[in-house]
Amino acid sequence: MKKIFIVIGVCMCSYACNKTQSRASLKKDSHSITYTNNKSESKLSEEVSQSEIPQVPILKIFIENSGSMDGFVNGPTEFKNVLFRYVSDILNIKPKIVSSINPYYINSRIIPLKNSIETSILKLSVSEFRKHGGERKDTDIADVISLVLKESQEHDISCIVSDYIFSPGRKFCNNANAYLDQQQNLIYAELIQKINNNSEFSVAILRFNSLFDGVFYNKCNERTTIQEQRPFFIWLLGNRENIRPLISKKVLDPNNTMTPLTHIYTNEQEIDSESIQYAVKYDSSGHYQIDRTNKFKINKAKINPRTGHFTLKININLSKLLVPSEYIMDISNYTLSHKNYNLSINEVAINDKGYTHELIISSNRIIPTNLEISLNKKLPEWVSELSDLDGSNVEIDDNMNKTYGLKQQISAVDDAFKKHNDKYFQIKISIN
Repeated sequence: MKKIFIVIGVCMCSYACNKTQSRASLKKDSHSITYTNNKSESKLSEEVSQSEIPQVPILKIFIENSGSMDGFVNGPTEFKNVLFRYVSDILNIKPKIVSSINPYYINSRIIPLKNSIETSILKLSVSEFRKHGGERKDTDIADVISLVLKESQEHDISCIVSDYIFSPGRKFCNNANAYLDQQQNLIYAELIQKINNNSEFSVAILRFNSLFDGVFYNKCNERTTIQEQRPFFIWLLGNRENIRPLISKKVLDPNNTMTPLTHIYTNEQEIDSESIQYAVKYDSSGHYQIDRTNKFKINKAKINPRTGHFTLKININLSKLLVPSEYIMDISNYTLSHKNYNLSINEVAINDKGYTHELIISSNRIIPTNLEISLNKKLPEWVSELSDLDGSNVEIDDNMNKTYGLKQQISAVDDAFKKHNDKYFQIKISIN
């Protein structure tokens, strides 16, 4: 029932949280934090520029209220619980990571909600969706994203909560593949424009499941009444460092049931030895020596006669990367510039030098080379696994757990961010 022209600013955060402020933590007008630079109150002789003071961002939550979303708000559902828990955790983090939370419904237009964020979420219902109006019959996701991006200032964080299902409808039902390709191109174009205008722009995509009790519309707008678990998404769009705390363990606790599948896209400049901390680990067994003038070069590399392999260990600090741990630990996301060498990776207890991981390079033959190790930007495996490729029948082939058009949507994001840089980081080690 919804045409998803996803123009997503990367994080089209399908996460519809909501607006105003938490009753518990925001009884006063403390939701809004204002920084001033009053010279008369300052003992400093030099005026501090207002632009140098970090801005606490506003979080704007846009919950799609089209007809195809009704099943998520029909009675008690995980959809409501996730949004309430997410917002509550954000509001209770100290120091504050957002200055205020502004909730909206969105379809063909943006509909501000007058209640507090807690009340807005608690009141989520089919009747509330209908009462606030807008074009609930057919919602263009591309238009939704365009509206959100125009509404948001550079330091805002936008959170879009939706099921993100492409709905070609009867008009395009017989040519659905062409429709999906068109939507993918539109999303890509929107993101490229945003990235060009803001090098810090990032997108976080969070996938959750919830009871859906209502009418499900397939790609031709044919109706099926279901009462099943269905996926929904929260897309977060904003500057990298503003998004970071919203996907931290303080908010998305891996030990509770609201932990989503997550992927993040950032416009990283190529990270090398000057911008990421790494170092060759000292080898007490003497199978290589660290060069005295170049800490990224090893000399006199030798095969260990006991194991029959050469092993090189590298300490690295990846804490600045806004990338899920699962993605970092997946070796298939890396490439090495020389096929003779293999890679493995371990997480390590953070030490006084701040290292978070250990890269292990191994080989049964030493070939001198300037070895490049790269973490590439690519679609996470779950995107293909959870994409409904046909969109005709939600009740077959485990489609109840899949989203029609998901692969095209996230591929558009993936392509847009890889256009500027196809790596999260790249480091180099000289082996001699």
